[in-house]
Amino acid sequence: MNAQLILSKCGNKNVYSIQPTNTVYEAMKIMGSNNIGSLLVYDINSVLIGFLSERDYSTKVVVFNKRAIETKVEEVMTPIANLISVSPQASVEYCLTLMAQNKVRHLVIITNNHALGIISIVDVLNTIASFKNGNNNHLIEHINY
Repeated sequence: MNAQLILSKCGNKNVYSIQPTNTVYEAMKIMGSNNIGSLLVYDINSVLIGFLSERDYSTKVVVFNKRAIETKVEEVMTPIANLISVSPQASVEYCLTLMAQNKVRHLVIITNNHALGIISIVDVLNTIASFKNGNNNHLIEHINY
């Protein structure tokens, strides 16, 4: 199992994004409307420059009593230099380890400087559970045969 498999099974098929000059309020509206917890941030030249998550909102806007409607995404996003990402071939174990070590809930899957999508810790755990349940069902079918 790898990151590409997780993305194909569970990850959001649409990659939602926003520009750095948009407000955090606009970003939260996109997240809320689409039931997602993060957005990629692209500049006007369609270059990936960062990542914005619900955690960025809570720790950089709410905690400091900033107004989401006045705060720009670029002020609180995680810049590309600090982005935690993996290749599509990254193992599930590596994804979990990376998430735990960095205390993040999302990983961006990148190949050839292009973001394929975002997977969450829930996506990873659901894939593992599905795989394990599938294996258990296969064993039960084998025993019952």
